[in-house]
Amino acid sequence: MEKSNRQVTRLSGDALAALAFVNDEAGAERRVLERVAVAAIRGQVVSADLQKIANAILAKALFEGNLPPKAAGRPADEQLELNHIEYAYRYFELLDSGESPAAKIVSNEFPVEERQVQRYAKKYKWLIGLVPDERGRYRAWRAGISSDEYKAQTLLRIRSHNGRSVSGSPTADCLSTAATVVAKLRQNLANIITRSS
Repeated sequence: MEKSNRQVTRLSGDALAALAFVNDEAGAERRVLERVAVAAIRGQVVSADLQKIANAILAKALFEGNLPPKAAGRPADEQLELNHIEYAYRYFELLDSGESPAAKIVSNEFPVEERQVQRYAKKYKWLIGLVPDERGRYRAWRAGISSDEYKAQTLLRIRSHNGRSVSGSPTADCLSTAATVVAKLRQNLANIITRSS
């Protein structure tokens, strides 16, 4: 067998959740369950391995009588985090267009120091894109959605990446969506059973 030169540049959300579980990181079990829950609400499918992990975690939780705990830590100021992403986004936008020095330009546009801009660019490179092509796709995606959609989807990705609750705090919308999905699945299953009888 010939050795491949392929390199993984970005892990999927499923892989990140599974890796956190394997490494026994704080809150990893909860992160796996939240990843599967969000996928279910969106009508998406998670990897078979992540589903097996989630099934085992749910079995354990059922017998213990409680869900696994969330990761401990200081609550994040999500609006501040969105501002930091904006600084990094602008930095990469300038960098990719060939303007220099990008960090200095950003520090003149926003209330932030050059060193902070560089720190935020490094911290959020995984989100915005590791290379210019990825950043171009990110810019195109961002331009194609509303500000509210951008904020909601970005916060979801940050929470998932950091092992925080992907829904922030449970809201009526999340609970309503989950209840609707469960009701549809129940009805579909009842229809299948009725047809097969």
